[in-house]
Amino acid sequence: MKNVTNLYAVSTSVGSGKTHAAIRYMDGGTFCNQNYIYVAPTKLLLEQTAHNLRQAITQRTGQDALHVHVIHSDCRQDEDLPTWLEALRIIDEAANEQGQVVMLTTTTFLNIVPRIQSKSHWRVILDEAFQPVTFYQYHLGRDLESGWQYLEEVFAIHPDKDYLITPAPGCEDKVAEIASGNYERSGDQAQGHQGLAALVANPARRCEVVQTKKARMLLEARYGLSPGVVIDGIAEEEEGSGSILLVACYFTPEEFLGFREVIFMAALFDRTILYYLWQKQFGIRFRPHGFFEHTPLRDTHREQGRHIAIGHLLHPDDSTSKMNLSRNRVTGEANESKTGQRVIDALVQAAGERFKEQPFLLQVNDGYGYEKSASPLLPSNAIKIPTLSHGLNDYKDIHHVAALAVTNPNPQEAGWVMNKTGLSHKETLMAYRIHTTYQAVGRTSIRCRSNGQEQKVFLVVGYDDAKFLHDLFPQSRWLGQVGKLPSFSLLQQQGKADGNILRTAKAICQYLQSLPDEICRVSSRALKPAIAPDMAPRSWAKATGLVAVEVTGWIRQGSSFVRQTFSDLFEEDSEVLAA
Repeated sequence: MKNVTNLYAVSTSVGSGKTHAAIRYMDGGTFCNQNYIYVAPTKLLLEQTAHNLRQAITQRTGQDALHVHVIHSDCRQDEDLPTWLEALRIIDEAANEQGQVVMLTTTTFLNIVPRIQSKSHWRVILDEAFQPVTFYQYHLGRDLESGWQYLEEVFAIHPDKDYLITPAPGCEDKVAEIASGNYERSGDQAQGHQGLAALVANPARRCEVVQTKKARMLLEARYGLSPGVVIDGIAEEEEGSGSILLVACYFTPEEFLGFREVIFMAALFDRTILYYLWQKQFGIRFRPHGFFEHTPLRDTHREQGRHIAIGHLLHPDDSTSKMNLSRNRVTGEANESKTGQRVIDALVQAAGERFKEQPFLLQVNDGYGYEKSASPLLPSNAIKIPTLSHGLNDYKDIHHVAALAVTNPNPQEAGWVMNKTGLSHKETLMAYRIHTTYQAVGRTSIRCRSNGQEQKVFLVVGYDDAKFLHDLFPQSRWLGQVGKLPSFSLLQQQGKADGNILRTAKAICQYLQSLPDEICRVSSRALKPAIAPDMAPRSWAKATGLVAVEVTGWIRQGSSFVRQTFSDLFEEDSEVLAA
């Protein structure tokens, strides 16, 4: 796209004051009589910004800010209208230069953006960048012919347009009805289309089949295609799982071009997937915005760097991935299901012990059992924050954080992004993941100038993320690996040579952790008859050497294991022979 002049970028540091600057932009100066659509990812951030904007308007004018409309599922003026329809009505009924402000969640705005008729009346401020790509799995089922027929009743695939998916000819209204959950005309059998229809029905999105090896085979069989670009690194489907088409649905710039201006305002915006995708695929060059260029914004990185220490919890050999978080914390075996024995549990424990009695923010993916604040897995000094933590301002007095959530795409998704953006595999994973981590550290006291001199510690999962933050915050102190988790990459190599040694190491760890608190020492020689009586002495020595001391809570002293207390002081020794 050439000559696009209405798309602007404000790429800042976290805690820079960009939202307050946006309030000043909407409230004062040359453009205070303009119409604005302000967009934020969460209802909480909407409410906070609306409150501050109304205060600013009242202070300036001495009148209530009746022209500020906050619309979300919990705040509507017309209870009879769905959220999106109420927002659309207010936007399209507003006259030009009426000084109206409509405040929406990102989800609502993206749903209505192609339906807005009066775009030229509005300036848009997107506070935090949105994720431009959604991946959807469409199941053709075991009977491929029936699956294709069912799909093609409603949708069409265009091989000559990068496998674009559109409504089948004459089915535009039908797709829209299915997307809204209305099956009156199409019948209940159309319910299987609802997920894909909701994506295809939005003209602001482009939906296309991801060219995995499996998808290519299915499409070639259906359409007789010649070989094309295939995304590598695809995990094979399980036998009998049926045939699945992975669909990438992504927002394109066209529906944003009719507004007077669209300001993408985000921490590290120039490192987002949206930035890379629109730049590479559509030639978009985001312009600097005059108002924000001349508005002093806080450089949190330079201001806070010398007060921050940064470390990682995994061994430097190991990458930041959910697979590694789900390993056994001692042996490195994949898919550990027992709570307390997983790597993620070891990371949380290490963070809790590092910060001792000091409170810290803890960010962990859902599904590991840390969702509830009363979870017994949570250290007593941990304050759980969500994976999506944008806009949270309640923790400005907390100095430390363990950002342990991992938001990597799967291999198929990563391959598609790499093909569309030109990013390397490592760059793609970082572009997805680092914003989750960065937003977590941004919830701490670095947001507050009054806490600027306090020392802060940021702990993350892997070396690459820690190095990124260390480079981002000048003069920050490098902690390296915190704790003594072993190299799971090395354990895997060793396990391939002798899996029995790893299994024995795991058994030793479980035995030590099962001992009552009053037992503080146990000899390696005493353990062997109970755990591996027939193992060769050399193999037994290797197994005892693999036991992760920091993880188990026991430390090696000579030929014995000695319990390590929280204060690193050892109680009086009492030896026990394994029965």
